Amino acid sequence: MPLQTNATGEIFQGNDPAHPNPEQVLEFLRQSLISNGWTGQVSPAERAVGSRGVKFLANISKAGTAYTLEIFVFRNLAWAHRRDSEKRIQLTEDYDHHADEFQRAYDGNRYCLLLGIYAPSPDEVVFCAWKPSGYLEHANPTSCYTTVEVIRDAYLFGFGSTLDKKQRRTYAFRPNFFHYYISNISRLHSEGAIGDPPDEPEEDADQAPRLSGGSNIIRYGAPGTGKSYAIDQEIEGHRNFRTVFHPTLEQSDFFGSLKPVVVDEKVLYRFTPGPFCLALADAVNNPTQRVNLIIEELNRGPAAAIFGDIFLLLDRQSNGSGVYDIASPSPEFTQWFETTTGSIDGRVRMPSNLWLLATMNSADQGVFPLDTAFRRRWAQVYEPLNFDQAPEISFNVAIQGGGSNEVPWRVLAVEINAILTQRLMIAEDRLLGPWFVKAEDRNADGSIPGKVLLYLWDDVLRHHGREEIFSSDVHTYGELVLFMLEGRPILSNGLLLRLAERVVDAGPAALGADIAGRRIGADPAEAQKDPVAPPPEAQ
Repeated sequence: MPLQTNATGEIFQGNDPAHPNPEQVLEFLRQSLISNGWTGQVSPAERAVGSRGVKFLANISKAGTAYTLEIFVFRNLAWAHRRDSEKRIQLTEDYDHHADEFQRAYDGNRYCLLLGIYAPSPDEVVFCAWKPSGYLEHANPTSCYTTVEVIRDAYLFGFGSTLDKKQRRTYAFRPNFFHYYISNISRLHSEGAIGDPPDEPEEDADQAPRLSGGSNIIRYGAPGTGKSYAIDQEIEGHRNFRTVFHPTLEQSDFFGSLKPVVVDEKVLYRFTPGPFCLALADAVNNPTQRVNLIIEELNRGPAAAIFGDIFLLLDRQSNGSGVYDIASPSPEFTQWFETTTGSIDGRVRMPSNLWLLATMNSADQGVFPLDTAFRRRWAQVYEPLNFDQAPEISFNVAIQGGGSNEVPWRVLAVEINAILTQRLMIAEDRLLGPWFVKAEDRNADGSIPGKVLLYLWDDVLRHHGREEIFSSDVHTYGELVLFMLEGRPILSNGLLLRLAERVVDAGPAALGADIAGRRIGADPAEAQKDPVAPPPEAQ
């Protein structure tokens, strides 16, 4: 059954959309080409091209730039009957009939375009594009392939790209990217069109080989599991750049943009690089060294929008270099990049010695979801709950009848997590991680840190289940703080009982063995049956 997609990026099984007729194709082209200040004409040529092809002529111009376009549109973009996700057009005319156009080089301002159209509705048009010279001397019929995933990427990000089995580069884009495609067509199709797939740019003969292995990695898990710590261990001794995503971050902040600077008491505008460009340039300039760009809290900002067209750079070859490159976004960036790195080709590609390392916790409130197209371009590393590595600190916990017990943090957190999972079915990525608190978080009076209480009260138990963790006498967070200041119990009787079983009746050695054998969500009596078995997270 063929796969389809739509403007929301959903992929589903269904029949191919109806093919647009020539009049509809003409209207799609006119709306795309004569827009955003471009003027000109789009008209049908004198003849059809094969059984489903139509040729159009377009002359468009804007601000001194003009193009003459001979556009072959094959309207039979449909399921290829090989793989469910594959789409194709078929060239159903003898090659001699359009040999002159297909052989035309991408120079000057006269181009030949080879297109297919995917249009579930007039408002969901995506153009698919192939390089005509990739099909020199083609047979009749000949298929030009793309995939539904590339069309989905065009819906989500405006632009998508892939290589077919013969390593010819194909594209898909929404109408508002049509002028971008034309303006960059020679660059977009400069590699991988007929022969080998794109490789890392050749190094100078006197330059050391570039370090390989770069990748995109997301570390995720509950808060306090040590995601950032694990990254710090990995990047120690390397060249590192760090940033944090947040809701108001934009691509211009992450990549870089024109900003005012004062030079000789004059205000000038110059390209100011963001963290991505700083890391990129450093990796280009230091080919034998590993360079890391660390992105903390990846999903606290709209990641796909922040990356923008940099998204295309995330696809990597086996050696870590980028599969695709993008055109320089502005002359100012080109000047800065050339000055900084000496690169003069005007292209941006991911070097094989640049690592992107990100952290995220999907359960946090106020985070942005990561769509599948974005996330599948990252390796996923889950950080489990492992209280063998928890800090050695204790907190004073008030008990019924007056007084308090000193409870190790690892005991307190494990018992709270057990109630959250066993009784309230809370997902693991919302539990307390072993490093949620550190030694410096201990208050002078030894009370439980406010960030633990507030996280449980306001984030984890906002809608239900507070009575499982907190005393039934506490009705507001303000009351909870007041009870704690007065030395009154703030934890539920059930939790206090669990803590007493772990602390009061066990010596230090037994306590250590007991925590080592404790499973999150396990009944206390069951956990005591095998006190030395390691927890699943540590296996």
